[in-house]
Amino acid sequence: MVHITSPTSIAVDSPQGRKIFVFDRVFGQEVNQHGVWEYLEESVNAFLQGYNVSLLAYGQSGAGKSYTMGTSGPGEQSDPKVMGELGPVPDQTNMQLQNPTLRFRV
Repeated sequence: MVHITSPTSIAVDSPQGRKIFVFDRVFGQEVNQHGVWEYLEESVNAFLQGYNVSLLAYGQSGAGKSYTMGTSGPGEQSDPKVMGELGPVPDQTNMQLQNPTLRFRV
């Protein structure tokens, strides 16, 4: 059994006893896509400013990780209502890239 013990940790009950795992952020099943984006927005903004950023989505199969991170194609999305839509992370990043005040230098 897995238990969310704080916004940054989970506990896993095993025959050897309870194990605690600590992460930068843990999202419970009640958190929607907007809640995930609110947490990731600052990192995505840093990426757009040229900083190195890594985002990792880990969780149960079918929980929506690929959709949220934008790595699933329309054929891989099981919900017909969202087929062809971008997940929150690529969608919001795309909106920020279209900002006329954003400038890139190479």
